[in-house]
Amino acid sequence: MKNIASIRHTAVAKVSMPATYHVTLTCRLNCRISIARPSLPVAIMLVATARLASGRDRAVFSRPAFTVLTVLVLAFSWALVKNYVSWQARWIKDLSVMANLAQLEGAQDYSYYWVDDQSELGFTGEPYRYYEWASIFKWVWGDESRVGLDKSLYTADYLARKPPRISERRGLSDFDPSGGHSALTIRRGAAAYGEPELFARYFFYKYLRGEDELDAFLGQIAQVEISPLSEPPVALPAAP
Repeated sequence: MKNIASIRHTAVAKVSMPATYHVTLTCRLNCRISIARPSLPVAIMLVATARLASGRDRAVFSRPAFTVLTVLVLAFSWALVKNYVSWQARWIKDLSVMANLAQLEGAQDYSYYWVDDQSELGFTGEPYRYYEWASIFKWVWGDESRVGLDKSLYTADYLARKPPRISERRGLSDFDPSGGHSALTIRRGAAAYGEPELFARYFFYKYLRGEDELDAFLGQIAQVEISPLSEPPVALPAAP
């Protein structure tokens, strides 16, 4: 069983994973891990605004036009930063979920995990697909035998209509379709931080504190519960 530090280092190192992982989950995690990427467009907009404010290009713009442009730059910059912090908060929560899964005895004993994320932490508008959860489970337990089915995307009848594709490409080369079902519930942990504070604290512990303090911090972000199901849940929204 992995400890929190090994989970975190494996996730950031982006170990060898299925092709689909590289196309989907990696793209999402890259957006969250790198702090430099959103800075470039913001920097370009701020430099352009500063140039206009200095008066060098003011003859091109009237005062009302300059005011409108400044408001737009600030609004887009704020939206970009807010969106980035929200994605970072989701990634921090994901690290906490993986770390907590690794500590739950018997949590790896199922094939299907029906995910109910009640934490409302981080960007929530794009739930993970089953193969993305398969990659997350591989990070935690090291094999390709599990799927996560987010209850906002999948229903029990979805399995009958479109069963998970058992292939290495989907991160499911060891998957057993006849395996057990479980409910995976995610709630906020003891550390009930808002997204900006969670973002700031994560980087504080990451760069200014030791790994032990960072791991202790991550362990408190999410609370994870797994309970067995005798059959797949049925009263769920229709799958897309």
